[in-house]
Amino acid sequence: MGKRERRRRRERAANEQPGNIEHENQQEAEAEHLYPSPEAPLLRVVITPGTAAEIRSLCAAYWALGADGAWAYKVSDLGLTSWVTASVSRGCQAFAVHPLCAEEEPVASRTQWSVPGPRSCSRCRELGARQEVPTLRDAADRPAADETPDAAGPAPGAIVLPLIVEPRQAPDALITIGMDYWRLASDDFSEGRVHWARAVKSINVTGWGPAHLAAAAGTRAVVRGRACSTCHNELVLTSRTAYEGACAGFDSTCVECTLGLPAKIARMTDPNRLKQRQADNERAEAREKAQENTARVASAWKQQQQREIADHHGLCLDPHRQFPTAGVRECVAALSVLRFAPETAPISPIRMWAQNPHPEPDLGGEAVAAAVRAGLLDVHPSSPPHAFDWDPPTLARALEDAGGDLDALPTPQLTDLYHPREAYHYVPYGTSMDAAAARLDEHLSNRLKAERLTAEDRKQLLDLTRELIAAEAVRYFDYQLELRHLPPVPNNHVARLREAANRAAAAYPLGVLNNFAWLGAVRAADAAQKNPQAPRANMTTHGVNIFENKVEEALRTPTRTTKPYEHDHLAGMTRTVFFTILESNPFTTGLPEARSHLQRATPADTKPADGLDSTYELDPTMLAADIRWLREHQSRWTPQDFIQHLAVLAALRHLPGASGDDRAIADAARALQQISADNDSIMSDGREAVLATCAAAELMDTVATRRSITGQIGQWVVADFVYRAMDPPAHP
Repeated sequence: MGKRERRRRRERAANEQPGNIEHENQQEAEAEHLYPSPEAPLLRVVITPGTAAEIRSLCAAYWALGADGAWAYKVSDLGLTSWVTASVSRGCQAFAVHPLCAEEEPVASRTQWSVPGPRSCSRCRELGARQEVPTLRDAADRPAADETPDAAGPAPGAIVLPLIVEPRQAPDALITIGMDYWRLASDDFSEGRVHWARAVKSINVTGWGPAHLAAAAGTRAVVRGRACSTCHNELVLTSRTAYEGACAGFDSTCVECTLGLPAKIARMTDPNRLKQRQADNERAEAREKAQENTARVASAWKQQQQREIADHHGLCLDPHRQFPTAGVRECVAALSVLRFAPETAPISPIRMWAQNPHPEPDLGGEAVAAAVRAGLLDVHPSSPPHAFDWDPPTLARALEDAGGDLDALPTPQLTDLYHPREAYHYVPYGTSMDAAAARLDEHLSNRLKAERLTAEDRKQLLDLTRELIAAEAVRYFDYQLELRHLPPVPNNHVARLREAANRAAAAYPLGVLNNFAWLGAVRAADAAQKNPQAPRANMTTHGVNIFENKVEEALRTPTRTTKPYEHDHLAGMTRTVFFTILESNPFTTGLPEARSHLQRATPADTKPADGLDSTYELDPTMLAADIRWLREHQSRWTPQDFIQHLAVLAALRHLPGASGDDRAIADAARALQQISADNDSIMSDGREAVLATCAAAELMDTVATRRSITGQIGQWVVADFVYRAMDPPAHP
């Protein structure tokens, strides 16, 4: 038991002694409290008998009201909120007293208490209308609810009092704040309610402080017929709360009698402070104006850059444009972009890709730039300005050159340099970006077939293969270092690492180099664990040494076998070279195997001139153009012509010596006959039925060759009909 508890027990025992008459009388006197005053009570608090003195004081402080109608103490100042609330509910009972009819309502906590009156009581409204107010008696003589109190002279009630607002000698901003602060929503006082025209939060008091202080500094709000409870002069209100308290019957103090308020108003309206405030406002306005001008100039500068980009890199789609002649490296880079970019309409910047086109990120951007220079790709006009180099390079530099004169700013000009990792690209060879990408993909796939490569192309492909193997090995080594929480290879050792990987790539496949890289990283991690005091960068250098030693050992003893290591993190160009061109495993196919694979294919420059190029290939994207021609030249053909054309092609199957391609075209014609019959039964216009049938030909994608024309069988049938409609020949 603590000292405090023992002392409380002694005090409790002393209070219970029969001879302590004075203490009993004091308890009886403190058993009831009337707030805010016994003459005009609005709250009656009854202390529960037997309550400790500490709890009685707590209850009195909890329910105490000030002269302005606000709570005298904050709950947080009395103690822990939960403890205060529980103690007050056990130690006392509170009743809200109607100021007109003297009725009472039980109140459990502060949140439930509000000034009763005409708003909630019909008796109060009746007495207020008749201007009859009962005498407020002492708590011991208070009449019952059904008794009628004696009539007496008028006393303050919960009614809205007339309010007069006068401007002070103050800045216009303070006067405006005061007028807005004190403006009532209506002059209808019959319900005894105060309706303000504007909420305090909606009044702009930026830089002036609280709204009631700014209103008191700019205006004088006087209540007629009421006097200050301190100086007994006219009541100049301090806040809306004071006005509402006066309407509810509370005594209020004026501005001059409120401690500290006159000094705050004087400080707020001090001429020197007002001058300083005006100077601060002018500087803030100038700064804001400068920021707005800077933002406007920056926006105009960016718009000029975007117009410059659109002028130099406008979107130009041409399905009849011929593909340029490009080297193997450029073709591989372009094909990798088409197949591994997240999207092709347009091609998003390389930095946004999940898979880089080249094992070395910087070389990936250079490979794309090479494809742009070769004409396979183009820069899209939606590329951001930071993807290009400008003259002047930045807006700040332009402002500096212009001496800060916004009117003398030069127009930004594009230079010959751009950043391919940040720019958008597209393929210009088609009716749309997607169609152009598909057309270029098909062209590059045919261009990079091993049997179509010339001797020079094969040399370029082998050089690219060696470069990719070496770069993939270096990247795998960096990945293993990162996996083991070792620092990257120091800059002065990068060249040595790449040189060793390049030498090994001439004789060994990527899987063997991955074995060397893994071994170097593992031994570096072991050394770092055994020597924690050594710099970790030295451990990375040790791994480079291990990799270089393994390469030299493998080159000296080529007959020694090494287990290849495989993984799934290959770059786009690596996948294109090995999976598309060489059609081999990149981890087990080295430069010698690639060279042997190419030697087994006949080089394109040794084939006769009337070989592959003597066959005309239909562009799949031109089917839509053929249908559009039929729609625009309906006078050149009839639905019966189309039906007869399908019948002729369907008969190819029965010709003597019909080839497999002839039978495929005949099957396509028969399928289109069935589709045409279905469309005729649905559509009233025969020509529209023919056009719908031609559109369905896109689904027949089997490739066939007839009369030296190669293409998808559905498109072949439509293209042959268009050809005959343009210049109708006699059927063979």
